[in-house]
Amino acid sequence: MAFVCHAPCALLNVKLPNGDPMIKGKHMTSFSNTEEAGSEVDPGGAVLLENELEKRRALMQRARSGRLCAD
Repeated sequence: MAFVCHAPCALLNVKLPNGDPMIKGKHMTSFSNTEEAGSEVDPGGAVLLENELEKRRALMQRARSGRLCAD
């Protein structure tokens, strides 16, 4: 399954029947907190996707560049 940009936000509150987050233990990439800080998105209401995915125990993977998104 592939999600682009901030689309993984759609999975943040999806839970399995046992109550675990659906993304727990899944390998994922997303915008990193550093990339978010360098973007033009208003940080006042923005969700830091990296933090939210990690809270739900997703396994974050970085690209060779050190960014979370693929090069």
